[in-house]
Amino acid sequence: APVFLALFDVPWAPVFLAAVFVFHPWLGWTAVAGGFVLVLVTALHQASTRRAVLAAHAAGVEADRMADRLRDEADMVQSMGMRGAAFDRWSAARAGAVAGAIAAADRSGVYAVFSRTFRLFLQSAILAVGALLVLKGELTPGAMIAASILMGRALAPVEQAIGGWALVQRAQEAWGR
Repeated sequence: APVFLALFDVPWAPVFLAAVFVFHPWLGWTAVAGGFVLVLVTALHQASTRRAVLAAHAAGVEADRMADRLRDEADMVQSMGMRGAAFDRWSAARAGAVAGAIAAADRSGVYAVFSRTFRLFLQSAILAVGALLVLKGELTPGAMIAASILMGRALAPVEQAIGGWALVQRAQEAWGR
């Protein structure tokens, strides 16, 4: 999964950020401030979606268990005339699980879209700071572009972690069981 592959990129993020500082301190502090915002968004994302994701997953497991029980006892349910009521109970449980999963995915999607949008804004901001430094004669245009690329590489693992956080939460839940 991409989120687990991002863990291999995380140790390189400080190296890339340090390389941005080599070009100019303003560029470095812009990248660090943006990275701090993305890490903060990641923490908020984890805190606000954990319960919703776990509850949706638990509701889905319970609906699946109910379906298994109804399948195992299908003859008895049919003979007692409870087929419609049993189906309605399972359908309500499944609908609740799906609604919870959609709500959790929507909340998670908001954070993923924000982080991606903010990272694109941050790349534009570092280019703007770089352009200002180029106009002041303190930086070359090539260094400006290189700093933007390095910052993008430094912050990409954070964005990938936000995008795949639901997978991490399910893995944590499975490990806990």
